[in-house]
Amino acid sequence: MSDDEYLPSPVCEYCIHYYHQFDYTCTAYPDGIPGEIWLGEHLHTTPFEGDHGIQFALAVGDRHKPSWMNEEE
Repeated sequence: MSDDEYLPSPVCEYCIHYYHQFDYTCTAYPDGIPGEIWLGEHLHTTPFEGDHGIQFALAVGDRHKPSWMNEEE
């Protein structure tokens, strides 16, 4: 994905590990978040190839959970 076609992620935007100042990167994927995670096809609450043991964690201070988290409970 390139900057001119930026789409917010239904998963990463809520994750404490996401680098908001750098598009498509995070602690688990410093070289680029896989499309399956970015697009919400894999919610990354379980291990995913190449994540170095780091999975989704709700960012502290988020006022609300993403809707998909309510569905999991």
